[in-house]
Amino acid sequence: MVYIRTAAPDEYRRVEAFYCANNYSQPIDPRDELILAEAEGQICGAVRLVHEEGITILRGMRVSEVWRRKGLGRLILEHVNKTLGNRQCFCIPYRHLRAFYATIGFEEIEPSAAPEFLAARYARYKEHLELDVIIMARAHDGRHPVSSEAGASIRTHEELKRMEADELDFQKIYAAYQPRILRYLARLVGENEAEDLAQEVFVKVSQGIKSYRGEAQLSTWVYRIATNAAIDRIRAASFRQDAKLDWLDDLDETEDTDLWTGEETPPLEQQLMRKEMYECFIDFVKCLPPNYRSVVVLSELEHLPNNEIARILGVSIEVVKIRLHRGRTRLLQELKTHCKAEDWL
Repeated sequence: MVYIRTAAPDEYRRVEAFYCANNYSQPIDPRDELILAEAEGQICGAVRLVHEEGITILRGMRVSEVWRRKGLGRLILEHVNKTLGNRQCFCIPYRHLRAFYATIGFEEIEPSAAPEFLAARYARYKEHLELDVIIMARAHDGRHPVSSEAGASIRTHEELKRMEADELDFQKIYAAYQPRILRYLARLVGENEAEDLAQEVFVKVSQGIKSYRGEAQLSTWVYRIATNAAIDRIRAASFRQDAKLDWLDDLDETEDTDLWTGEETPPLEQQLMRKEMYECFIDFVKCLPPNYRSVVVLSELEHLPNNEIARILGVSIEVVKIRLHRGRTRLLQELKTHCKAEDWL
């Protein structure tokens, strides 16, 4: 049995722990109204009603993985609707969740019609994080929208089932892969760039769920999106200027057409014997040209086999072997040049 209720102030730490376990890191304000779903003494869903500048904002809708696809999100929304009563409320959800929030009277509005601080937040999401989000507002009486575009509400139930399924799939993918992809991107573009780029990657994952047909493994598909985003970022002029990596263009992709000699380069882990050497290795990985960097990171740090790396990058296994051999060789040269000889066996 699931119970949905408003959390007491002394339960806020429990809700924070639930949020942390479900990849939501925004801090809870003591003024927030927290609505939680609980089963057998464990929190399985939560949402925040945040009070900012006299305005109520719906934020932080989360459902734990084992309770997804069971309609819990809709039940939580129904409790939100009762809690709000006649209050107006705003939210900034992903566009594909418009029908989901419309079930309790939210409708999409222009940014110019939103409170100024909320319009500014929306602009940051759109322009800096490139998130496909919208601003929605709930009428004071919580009724469904009746505008000229509200004919779409006839399809609300059907749309809701489809949209909710998409969102639940996305939440499961996000929970499973976000830590790995964030770590992977940090190794490709650095920690300063990785978080924003990870947001971009999972927006693309969310948008691509409907078109994903299982022709490749899910992990391959997600890593491919992340790799393409990272390579685009590495090759951007602004990234080169910031990182002083203009020499990346010196390497021509046509080098990969050389024949594979069959010579195997020993895995670098076998040659890195000290923690200091490993840290040095990580630093030099970030200075490799993008076509070598992605292969080395996927092989040496993500521990993926060559055939999966080939599928992620969309190249042949022979090309993977060439890039991996050259990337390892280049790294070994750099390490031997810049690190103390006694660190090597």
